[in-house]
Amino acid sequence: SEQDWSGLAGKGRTLVIYMGVSTAAQIADKLMADGLAPDMPVAVIENAARPEMRVLRGLLAGLPDLVEREAVKSPALIVIGEVTAREDAAVAALAQESVQ
Repeated sequence: SEQDWSGLAGKGRTLVIYMGVSTAAQIADKLMADGLAPDMPVAVIENAARPEMRVLRGLLAGLPDLVEREAVKSPALIVIGEVTAREDAAVAALAQESVQ
């Protein structure tokens, strides 16, 4: 879309996108085009708050490859921001808060 995402994610901010797996490449491209650093940490949380939950980490530039390589399925959250560089427990807690 023509949405300007430059103010949505950046230093000190966290962007959480629900059900964005199928458009991960477009999301990453748009955010980088709007100025977000390609080396911004990201996490993809599949099946948040479920026993089969997976937390996958990477960088914004590699988000599309991460989603494809790991065959991520919805429901999933894409979390973009420095918070994703923290321990899995912190990211999992963020995921649970996001779906409540």
